[in-house]
Amino acid sequence: MGELMLLNGGHTKSINKLTLDDFSKHISNYVLSIRQALDSYYDLRNKIADEIKSIGASGIINGAVIKIFEYGQIFINPLNSEIKIYVDGPNANEGIEFANLPSLMAFLHERMIIKYNKIIAHFGDTSNNIVLRGDFVLSKKTTSFDTSKISKINKVVTALYYTSRYNLVRIWNKDVIPNGTKENGKQIIQDLIDTK
Repeated sequence: MGELMLLNGGHTKSINKLTLDDFSKHISNYVLSIRQALDSYYDLRNKIADEIKSIGASGIINGAVIKIFEYGQIFINPLNSEIKIYVDGPNANEGIEFANLPSLMAFLHERMIIKYNKIIAHFGDTSNNIVLRGDFVLSKKTTSFDTSKISKINKVVTALYYTSRYNLVRIWNKDVIPNGTKENGKQIIQDLIDTK
């Protein structure tokens, strides 16, 4: 019968010695594990994108990254929901992280922070917001970091979005037997990131 393969982005991927029977036996728990692990993550990602759009910025979602402006981006880690606000650095695979959104805006252009403060004043109570808040303190401190891990995570999150939303499996973790739990889903995601 031949080897069982997955199609991801126009490329076939082997799922090694996994048989069609094994695949059909585990697929529903695989999808459930991914969904359990990522549903609240996707809700968080959408909320942040909506906040970004509300200030007239892009808010376009690409996997684990939300575009703010031409250079500014927000990365949300799917394993722990940590947020990294950054711009691409001068070198390949280099990012420059900022403490918060207003600090990034002040770095990009002085007038942006004036606009940000007007928007915050217009919204009133922003205590339930995630990145669009009035209680952030401007900081000039930045941290350089390697963005190659973000690229890996981004590919995994993009592929798993189709699994979570449409029951379409594009990548498979053959090393973790799915059991339909959130913890199991996080382990599947972690292993996919580590091997991508």
